[in-house]
This record gives sequence, structure tokens and C-alpha cells, in this order.
Amino acid sequence: MAFHLTGAEASDSRNFAVLLDIGPDITPRAVIGDKGYDAKANRAAARRRGICPVIPYRENTKHKPAFFPKILYAGRARIEQGNGKLKRFKRIALRCEKTAQNFAAFVSLACTFILVKSVHTAYERGSTLVTSNLPFDEWTGVFGSKRLTGALLDRLTHHVHILEMNGDSYRLKQSKQRQRRT
Repeated sequence: MAFHLTGAEASDSRNFAVLLDIGPDITPRAVIGDKGYDAKANRAAARRRGICPVIPYRENTKHKPAFFPKILYAGRARIEQGNGKLKRFKRIALRCEKTAQNFAAFVSLACTFILVKSVHTAYERGSTLVTSNLPFDEWTGVFGSKRLTGALLDRLTHHVHILEMNGDSYRLKQSKQRQRRT
């Protein structure tokens, strides 16, 4: 997860290009935004990077294309649900932290709590699929606590089948091929 902190009254739409550049080291195939990002400049910024913009047009837009990827846009609900879970943490919702580093630390901590709660809730109730590019012994570095990592792994590895696959990442390979073409 990446974010760009702005002043409280700053428009998100004006920072769209910045948001496209601060993401992970792979090039996404699509970027999903709400009508607040409906601007020719935002769509052009995404296309220049080889990214398909999935942004609905406002009602008053004159030249709307005939096709809009509604199914892909429906995935935005999951993103909003994740943001909603983060905003349940008061320090994040109210942006109490003064520096981006402190804010990032609280976002990481909140994400960890959300993950642990999700695993705990699903524990012995149904199937859970978890993928990771890190071996279990490196998870402590991600969560920062041996006790928290131990509790999480205890629930994750009880009554499970662990499939370990080694080799090149398919997504990374595809991303590198796309970058070579541009």
C-alpha cells in the first residue's frame, strides 16, 4: 500500500499522477478511481504509463465512450471496504500524525491488526488461502513482533496444506516484458 499525504483541503484528483508513480515496482494493468478522478489529464497520465484507466464518466460529460468495464470497476468496492476498515482506527481517520513516516507506521500497524483479526475470525470456520513470497522465518520482519507473528502463524498453519512453489514470478515476468516493449 502506498499513499501521498496532502493538505486537508487538497483535491485528490490533482495528485493522480503522483499516486500512479508511488505504487509498487510493477506496472499495474488498470487503475480504478471514482468520478472525482474524471478528467482528461488523469486518463492521459494513466495511458502514458501503459495503464488502463477505469474511471466512470460524470453525467455531464459530452463524449462518453460506449464501453465501460463495469465488472472491473465493481472491484473498487473491495478497495473501499479495506479503506473503511482502516478508517475505523481513529488515528488514521482523523490523520492525527504530523509526519508521513508516523502515519505510515500507524497504517502498517492497523493493517497488521486487520490481518490478524481476519485470520482469527476465519480460524476453523472455512478455507483460507494465503500467498506470500516470503518464507515463514522472515514474517517477523514484516510484523515486527515475534509474539504476533507466532500467534498468526499458529492459526494459519493449523490443519493446513502448505504448497511451496519456487521459480520466477509470473506477474513480475509479464511486467518486465511490458516494460521492454515501451
